Amino acid sequence: MKRLQKLIFLSLFFAFSNIVFSIEFPDLNAPILETSPDFVKLEHDLAGEVIQLGLPNARGKVYELAKKYLKFHRVQEAIWTLRRGHYFDEADSLEKKLEDFLLTAPEGLVIPNPEIGNKKNVFQMAFCPGVSGIVKWWQSSNPPDSRMEIVAYDLDKLLKFDRVPVTVKRTIRKSNASVQYFVQDSSGAFLDLVDANELKQPDTFRIHTLDLILGNTDRNGRNWRYRPGKWPVAIDHSQSSPTRQIRNALTKGVDDSELAEIAVRLGRVAESEFRRVLSQHLRKEEIDGMWNRFENVKSWYRKNGFSVESSSSPTHGAANGNCNLPFGKIGNG
Repeated sequence: MKRLQKLIFLSLFFAFSNIVFSIEFPDLNAPILETSPDFVKLEHDLAGEVIQLGLPNARGKVYELAKKYLKFHRVQEAIWTLRRGHYFDEADSLEKKLEDFLLTAPEGLVIPNPEIGNKKNVFQMAFCPGVSGIVKWWQSSNPPDSRMEIVAYDLDKLLKFDRVPVTVKRTIRKSNASVQYFVQDSSGAFLDLVDANELKQPDTFRIHTLDLILGNTDRNGRNWRYRPGKWPVAIDHSQSSPTRQIRNALTKGVDDSELAEIAVRLGRVAESEFRRVLSQHLRKEEIDGMWNRFENVKSWYRKNGFSVESSSSPTHGAANGNCNLPFGKIGNG
């Protein structure tokens, strides 16, 4: 009897864990009539639930938080939240719809943004209630290079890092521009990324790895942000250079489990797919330079005991917790 009860319990558990929830893209033109909740508190509460119950038992809570984000037109935040709960298909569907929205939404009013200031080629534009984007006029000097805003998003998406908001190329005021979803309720980190890593700030090494591949030496404290839950967000990649060589440097305070996850994601990227994705905006010689840096990053992970071969689950490596990474000092100002 006990064996039968155990089998029934396990069957119900796995059935619940594999429920496919339907989640719909919100009507972004509809007004937001309620005051938004305290998402910082909601993220804090969810983190406690995940720690206490484990992710399989807290997936429903993750889904409910994603729905709250959507209700208040925080679409990117909902996408990232769904992926944390392993609702990958639902997140991918929303992401595609958000890309389409940013490509086709009517131009709106410019929103004053003190962090941008009075720059003529960069501004924040509202597209509907609760949704705006950072607009940069299209230029391909080396650098600044607004192509790299989209390249950074495409590469982040390919690596499944979930650090760069949805970014598209479209026409704004009859000129080509990059438009990046603006993450509400976020605040500037005001700390160079290398310093953040040395202080063992969680979840920052995905951005660090991305910067090395992009050739980005401008990850100062104004060019990455924290959203509710202390999740890092990477912005402003126009100073990246596909052909720049970054000298190796050392940094410390690395969490093995985070590095192991990054290594697995690097190992899953095929060269053909890497080149296909980046060929939409970069020339062959530029892609060659980025692929060489990508291979150098993989080589470092491999030498330090992390598996960069295609795998279904993260593999832990490097017995000690203080590894030296081959990253140049990020944040030249």
